[in-house]
Amino acid sequence: MNKILLLSDDSEMINIFKNYFINNSFFHFDIRNNVQNINLYDYQLIIIDYILKEIDSFELLNNLDKSIKKAVILPFYSMDLINIGGHLEINLLFIKPFSLKSLEEQLKIAFNYNMSFNEILDYQISILFKNIGLTNKYKGVKYLQEILFLIFNEKHNIDSKLYRILANRHNKKIDCIEKNIQYAINKSLNKMKYEDRLDTYGYVADYDNGNISNLDFINIIVDKIKYELNKKNWLSVLYCYLTMT
Repeated sequence: MNKILLLSDDSEMINIFKNYFINNSFFHFDIRNNVQNINLYDYQLIIIDYILKEIDSFELLNNLDKSIKKAVILPFYSMDLINIGGHLEINLLFIKPFSLKSLEEQLKIAFNYNMSFNEILDYQISILFKNIGLTNKYKGVKYLQEILFLIFNEKHNIDSKLYRILANRHNKKIDCIEKNIQYAINKSLNKMKYEDRLDTYGYVADYDNGNISNLDFINIIVDKIKYELNKKNWLSVLYCYLTMT
């Protein structure tokens, strides 16, 4: 069982953590509001609530030995805080409000708890899609998920032949598959602010028309997933906007 230290003085969050992980067979949480009389090296991971009354979170994180894995809970989405997290070499980053189920799954991935490649891939895809506003209510999202599994599991090239494979699988016309995917991508793109589009897609997207080609989009998503999968043991950032449960 992995021992995790949670540093927080948020009583509501502390109670939620305690109730959720009370009988967990994978992780034991030691929850405190300070670091007095404890040995930080006793823990495999330290999760720090960024806003603490008695502790300077930035100073603590900056002084922690690099051998100690660390995670931070942010009170809200902020690129400035995320950049600080990168500078401090944070291993995991959670943004309130988040789902403890998602946090637990992310910890299992980080600790390599017998998850198959397909389970990890499916989780990375779902988190990435959620972050950019792709929801399962669009048919094109399901097609995109299938395409990504084809690329990673069957080593297919990223080209228009992928549409033909899905068209044969679902007994649809090729242009129907392509249009459904484009519709889902455009819906996602139109929800995003200009700065978020630029951060996610660079200059590939046509910002005047709010469009990005299907294959350009798939290339970008594949690169992002490869980046996450190639990390050793620890995944760096989890943007998860789910209700706390």
